[in-house]
Amino acid sequence: MSDSEVARCGWAGRYTGANKEDYVRYHDEEWGLPVLSDDRHMFEMICLEGAQAGLSWATILAKRSGYKQAFNDFDVDTLVRQASKATSIDELVDAVVEGDFDVVRSRRKIESVYRNAAAARTVQGEYGSLCEYIWHFTEGRQIVNTWKSVDDIPSHTELSERVAKDMKARGFRMVGPTTVYSLLQAVGVVNDHLVSCHRYRACIRKEQDCKITKNASSPSPKRKRSV
Repeated sequence: MSDSEVARCGWAGRYTGANKEDYVRYHDEEWGLPVLSDDRHMFEMICLEGAQAGLSWATILAKRSGYKQAFNDFDVDTLVRQASKATSIDELVDAVVEGDFDVVRSRRKIESVYRNAAAARTVQGEYGSLCEYIWHFTEGRQIVNTWKSVDDIPSHTELSERVAKDMKARGFRMVGPTTVYSLLQAVGVVNDHLVSCHRYRACIRKEQDCKITKNASSPSPKRKRSV
């Protein structure tokens, strides 16, 4: 079977942009795979999903290496240490904006990375890890949906609204309900691969850890993933 014949979620299968290979690889190897203990990766996805706000995921994915370079591979300890040594948060933001980094030059989004690092450090102290914090909202269980069309997938749910509210209260930035739902999808808390996608079953956690739903995760207005 050729790569073009592999069944994928519509947003990945239909993409024809310049970085198609990386885009499809992200879908096939990362998106929806449960992130259970890798805090660095969890933090990276929080920040990258926030950077996507108002843009396409393809844009952010193409700049991923630039973000890693600008933000020390999303190492929370390093970012917190940098913030503690800087005279102000603006000093850190200026260094990224004026530096030779391939990132979206939004001061608000850049600042959010440092704010999120501080919030993540606090959460790690309370929950033991950032992953434990994110997964505690579902008591460690994965929500497995059974979507047949990408048009049926919601843009946010009651769960993402609850998570977003809590994250904002803890100091996280760029974490609205829609952004948080994208995060939950990306890190596998919610499995929103279409049932026809070749990655659907591969991204399901052990049965005893899952909450299998009948497309009833309290959906709000629907949207297609912005490619």
